[in-house]
Amino acid sequence: SKKFDIQTALIAESSYYKRPFVEEEKLNQEFPYFDRLLKLKQEKFSRKFNRNIEFLTHHYCHARAAAAVSPFFKSIIVVLDCSGNASAEFAKDHEETREFPPPKGGKNLVTEACTVYLQNGSELKCVFKEWQIFHEYILPNQRVLRLSNGLGRLYEAASQYIFNSMHESGKVMGLAAFGKAVNIKNRSQYLRSLNWDLAFTGRGKAAWIHHGEFEHFANIAATVQAHFEKSIFSFMKRLRSEFSEYDNLIFTGGTALNCVMNTKLLDSGIFSDVFIPPFPGDESISFGAAAHLKYRTAAQSWKPVLKSHQRPNFGPKNIEINKARVCNLFGNYKILKPQSICRAAAKLLANGKLVGWYQGQSESGPRALGNRSLLADPRLQNLKRRLNRSIKKREDFRPYGCSCRFEKASEYFNVPDGFDGPFMSFAPLIKSKYKKILAQVGHVDGTSRIQTIRPKQNKKFYELLVEFEKLTGLACLLNTSLNVMGEPIVESIEDAKFFFSQVAIDALVIGDFLVLRTHRDER
Repeated sequence: SKKFDIQTALIAESSYYKRPFVEEEKLNQEFPYFDRLLKLKQEKFSRKFNRNIEFLTHHYCHARAAAAVSPFFKSIIVVLDCSGNASAEFAKDHEETREFPPPKGGKNLVTEACTVYLQNGSELKCVFKEWQIFHEYILPNQRVLRLSNGLGRLYEAASQYIFNSMHESGKVMGLAAFGKAVNIKNRSQYLRSLNWDLAFTGRGKAAWIHHGEFEHFANIAATVQAHFEKSIFSFMKRLRSEFSEYDNLIFTGGTALNCVMNTKLLDSGIFSDVFIPPFPGDESISFGAAAHLKYRTAAQSWKPVLKSHQRPNFGPKNIEINKARVCNLFGNYKILKPQSICRAAAKLLANGKLVGWYQGQSESGPRALGNRSLLADPRLQNLKRRLNRSIKKREDFRPYGCSCRFEKASEYFNVPDGFDGPFMSFAPLIKSKYKKILAQVGHVDGTSRIQTIRPKQNKKFYELLVEFEKLTGLACLLNTSLNVMGEPIVESIEDAKFFFSQVAIDALVIGDFLVLRTHRDER
């Protein structure tokens, strides 16, 4: 609520391999970068002019962000991703470096692979750090591979092999259910042993489908997923034994988006409870840096965020949604303001319509959770195929998530009463009674990535589920992000209009307004 004062503001920064100032100096050699900062009056954000900027490591920012929204007074926080900061970027007097010194990698890159912190309120204590050394390998086809023995790097490299992108680990997880796994003894050796002539080097869904290596790719995905789960279980058991007074786990970093593994970890009972923040990926780094500055000066203000109050929507506040603006943007469509927008949207959904749902602050993280969502009745036949082929433009094997009322989760899914899953971080089995009904939000392995909703978390989205249940007897909706593959999730109302003009969905809800296609538009 206080006005931001750049002169007195505390500033922290983070990065991957190199510190920001190193990159800034490179930029300044290409064009007058520092002069430009001065003209824009942004010099306080560069160490060239402001030596008080605090450098924070990548894994620490992940942990600090998770601690800021922790539902626990004390927990073990495990940060695991493809790669954190390079060892050379740690100051020699850095506490984590002194206690957990990196190996000598020579000219090879050495980075963080996994870091463990003990959380006690707002305090974090590093108790473990694993480093990884990257080596370059020249394949027979002269392709250069940069590999390490890190667990996160294994998954990323598999994504590169199967989808020609290091950023498709979610697809690898989905594909794993179709394959057969083999044992991995050495991660980098396994990756080098693959026939890289069969790796996908194209772009796009059509090229991937016509590549003709579905079974081969599925087996690799299954192998990587199985090894990932086995390695995680072994590591978590060790942590639980070593720090026995900590019975709650927070798992973060990009690998914590693996909802299949998260579910098995929760079911294993190694920890009493497992929490995955809404933003385990790198979108949390800046938030973590800000949280560090806050709790460094106001540690006593930290309080756990109760599970009933967990929410993912940290986007811009006070988005203006009024009749004039909606009419101006959607003048070519039919615009209504029903007495109850939730009841009107529920009727459309119950009649088999695809409805875009745009409300308030956008979600932080990669998943749509009730504010920027594309919704459908999960009972619709061939819904998954229709969405993948005509709307989302995704590969046919990819499944969809499901949102349901918190109270009903244990009725539909193999979870205990009181199960909390507000961020689609878990994928439990669908109960046999509902396998056919919920087939379109299920995967080939019988699981469904679910989101539970309480009224205090998202009142309007919860009300929509209530209204849909009144009409259909089902308190679930298919919920996927309001975007097409390769595009970011819709943020502004202008983004929503562009999406609606490009994608053949039936209706779009903007706040309390309902936008429908006219007959002229349908032609």
